[in-house]
Amino acid sequence: MSLDREEYIEQAYFFRSFRERLEENVPSQEVLSSIHEEILSTTKLPMAIQFLRGELAHHGRLGDGMRRLPHYFTAFQSHVISQAEIEMSRFSMEQALLILEREAK
Repeated sequence: MSLDREEYIEQAYFFRSFRERLEENVPSQEVLSSIHEEILSTTKLPMAIQFLRGELAHHGRLGDGMRRLPHYFTAFQSHVISQAEIEMSRFSMEQALLILEREAK
């Protein structure tokens, strides 16, 4: 997968902002409901975030939603988020988002 430079910049912003808000105890659905408005409308990320919000609301998982958008999120990104969503995992969502932020940079 190869996105435009602008898309990677917006992904890094998304993952960082999502992580920071989770650290402030803002629920994931609330973060996804507002953060898509902060992303450049010239990128496809706002649509992807809205899709992820729907997936989270209906199925309770972000990783599955990311996996359904392979043209936008890599298999690695989906895997990292899926691992953080495992209840017994020692891998937190904040750690996953930090990894993805750094990867996008």
